[in-house]
Amino acid sequence: MSTSTPTITTTPAKSFKTLLKAAFCTAAAATALVAGGTTAASADSLSALGCQTTSARLTSTSGNTYSWNCSGAHYISVSAQKFQAGGWSGAVYLADGRVIWFCDFDTKYLNGARTTEVYLNATKPARCP
Repeated sequence: MSTSTPTITTTPAKSFKTLLKAAFCTAAAATALVAGGTTAASADSLSALGCQTTSARLTSTSGNTYSWNCSGAHYISVSAQKFQAGGWSGAVYLADGRVIWFCDFDTKYLNGARTTEVYLNATKPARCP
């Protein structure tokens, strides 16, 4: 009779990505505290943002509000009414395959579309003024 060791399957890329994001957000918050500032600033093409005080907000058709203030991919599965970019640029990905691009302080009306991801850019893309 042989014994076998159970196999644990992990996704190292995702685990590392999550760890890196958490470390970057913590470092950004610590830098803001040491510098004594909590001023919100939108990402520009020269400086990368990890986290900032202003949030991007998604309002669902049921009235719930979801908000994020760190760059990266944020996965969500809700029917959305409205997206407000705050000081962020990026994209909202919909279940039907559409991508809604946004720039700083944009408001996008989603009219009940199923949202799967909100991606917040660390730097402002060239397509944004």
